[in-house]
Amino acid sequence: MKATLALILVFITGFSIVWAQESEARSPEAGNAYNKGNSLYKQKKYEEAVAQFKQAVAADPTFYKAFYNLGVSYNKLDKTQEAKDAFKKAIEVKPDFENAYIALGKQYTDTKDWELAINTYNAVIGFNPQSSDAYQGLGKVYFEKGDYTQAVEPLKKAVEIDGKLYYTWYILGTAYQQLNRHEEAVSALEQAIKFTTRKNSRGRYYWRMGESLLQLKKYKQAQEAYLDALKLNREDDVRAAANFGLGEVSKALGRKNDAIAYYKKAAQNRSWRDAAEREIEILNNPDKYQ
Repeated sequence: MKATLALILVFITGFSIVWAQESEARSPEAGNAYNKGNSLYKQKKYEEAVAQFKQAVAADPTFYKAFYNLGVSYNKLDKTQEAKDAFKKAIEVKPDFENAYIALGKQYTDTKDWELAINTYNAVIGFNPQSSDAYQGLGKVYFEKGDYTQAVEPLKKAVEIDGKLYYTWYILGTAYQQLNRHEEAVSALEQAIKFTTRKNSRGRYYWRMGESLLQLKKYKQAQEAYLDALKLNREDDVRAAANFGLGEVSKALGRKNDAIAYYKKAAQNRSWRDAAEREIEILNNPDKYQ
């Protein structure tokens, strides 16, 4: 269903780029500029931060953390190519600087340079086989490409290394759903719910769990998951999706009036209106659609 796919694309967002705090400048001039850049960045004065980090690397061309933070600042300004160039320079200076590879991989993913992203994450795995960031980034690339089979293994590896990566559990569960591996999807989404304290995220994950439970015809459990989604999530698209799911559950259980009521709630959302109104039409005119 188009509305469901749209929800997937909206909620699979990028991973955070880590900030480098400590200075390792070889000159006072570079160190002072770096510290000023950090202070300006924290104040969200990104243009000014860029100027200071540029001063830092001009004073010390081997100052890889300054190149990295320059890239992070450019990223905040949506200057993608400049960010990529800064991250590449950090890697050139320090070939095992993992944070720069991860940040560069994220940039490549955001610009849909799939093969470059894959190569970047694999480079990290080459020198650090226990990098959960690299595995989750790699899995995300394959997921966004729509290659769900390829996405599963790196995502599984990421959560084997760090079992608390709730967002990675969520993507893994969603990948399993796309592969119709619904039992595994439910298990992954249970872990996603377990390890996040964010109410909106928990609600979203419950909605997605409801989708798999519905496919497994576990209607009571699906209903509970959808109701938990409504209880926890305040986003209109998620609430509409959960109401549509509750309509599907009610229809499967022969509760016509309940199903129509839920579909009407879903129809209040533009993304779900056509699908919900069609289900109402079918329920009201069963002979016409036999």
